Amino acid sequence: PGGHRAPRGAGESMITFPTTPEAFTAYQESGINRKLTDFERKLSDTVVELANNSYQAGVDGDENPLTMEFVGRRYVERGKSIHRFVRIWESICWWCNEAYRQGKETRNHG
Repeated sequence: PGGHRAPRGAGESMITFPTTPEAFTAYQESGINRKLTDFERKLSDTVVELANNSYQAGVDGDENPLTMEFVGRRYVERGKSIHRFVRIWESICWWCNEAYRQGKETRNHG
């Protein structure tokens, strides 16, 4: 189990976007009570970049650029199966959806 699962019952302690790789890594580590592996740290950096893009799309009033539907279509277009990677993409897209939601909220209250 990696450190990129969506938190259960994340309330006031939810990380806010846009964020930095360092803040996201610290948030992940505090949720799983261990240090991330090198692979998980690199993945966290990528998640932050993608989630921050989704946040900005929400602020700008654009559609979320990274959804499971989009990812699934890209795999199909390439004639590939997402099966082996579906859990990780679900987690990444969960974070992107959360960032997008926060961006839309910022737009609506900003």
